[in-house]
Amino acid sequence: MVLSVENAYLETKEILQGRNALRDDFQPLADWIQANYEVTPINIYFEVKGENRIPTLEIWFERDRDLEPFQNKFHTFFKSKHVDAIKEQFKALTPHNQGSADTDLHAGLNGKSFPQFDLNELQVEFTAFKPIARISINEQITSDEIESLQKEIDNPVIWKISRGPSGTTFFLYTDDQVRRFMFTKSHMKWTDMYFELLKKYDEFNYFERDNFVIYLDSKENFENNFHGNWFFYYK
Repeated sequence: MVLSVENAYLETKEILQGRNALRDDFQPLADWIQANYEVTPINIYFEVKGENRIPTLEIWFERDRDLEPFQNKFHTFFKSKHVDAIKEQFKALTPHNQGSADTDLHAGLNGKSFPQFDLNELQVEFTAFKPIARISINEQITSDEIESLQKEIDNPVIWKISRGPSGTTFFLYTDDQVRRFMFTKSHMKWTDMYFELLKKYDEFNYFERDNFVIYLDSKENFENNFHGNWFFYYK
């Protein structure tokens, strides 16, 4: 994860775990968002990003569907009128900083003090926690556990078990093997075994067996079409 995303993610995770809470500074904004869009932010995180010191307000919701009130019908971008409305509400929380590059936001926001910035440059980002959490849950499975699982399955057609951002792939050796094993009892059994391993780390119950499946691909495809390069494969 990018560090700024990781910090906000971990803080949001602590709120869901009940070990932290939304800062009092941001409760009025969260209440306003809930009243106007009928979705409740889990967390609101402020960060001044990059060399250009861009003030950025991250609004964290739990699920993808919570972002829908702010998106166009194709879910390709966020509606500017909603972004602008949230900006104005945030400015109202920090009236001493409006239009000024010479004053600070209240000290200690998110536990930090920030250098000067221009609040008129404020960017608003919307993030869903669940998709990021699902990646993190999968990443918590250790390499030793993956190795042990492959040994337990003990099927010579399996070359490697690989985890990527979109899910887990069992690599067989050939394209023909993939065709022969796809959606067979063996494929479903491998899925069951991996799902059982995954659920050990799924504290928010974000994975359900009914809509979970491991992907099958081949070493042949990986080497012939991606030059044996994981960066290209997961790009």
